[in-house]
Amino acid sequence: MKILYVHGNSVVKAIPEAIDRAGYEVEIYPKKEAGVFLEEEIVEEITDYIKRRGITHIVSLHLISNLAMAACQTGVKYLSIIWDAPYYKGVSQ
Repeated sequence: MKILYVHGNSVVKAIPEAIDRAGYEVEIYPKKEAGVFLEEEIVEEITDYIKRRGITHIVSLHLISNLAMAACQTGVKYLSIIWDAPYYKGVSQ
């Protein structure tokens, strides 16, 4: 299993570090991907990267359309970590 972690608008170093500590091979995509709309050129670039590097899974924070389409086209699994209510430190009831 070779997991590709892709940074979006937020850079969360703990995610690829946790994947690595769990014993999986993790690679960080060299470009930030944060586009909301599909861009065929970017999908093709990511698809080529997946094939060249032997990627089996993709992980990102938030759903990134270009990653989802590239995963679909290459048959790799895509895990998007999403939450709708972030924890705010210092807020009391």
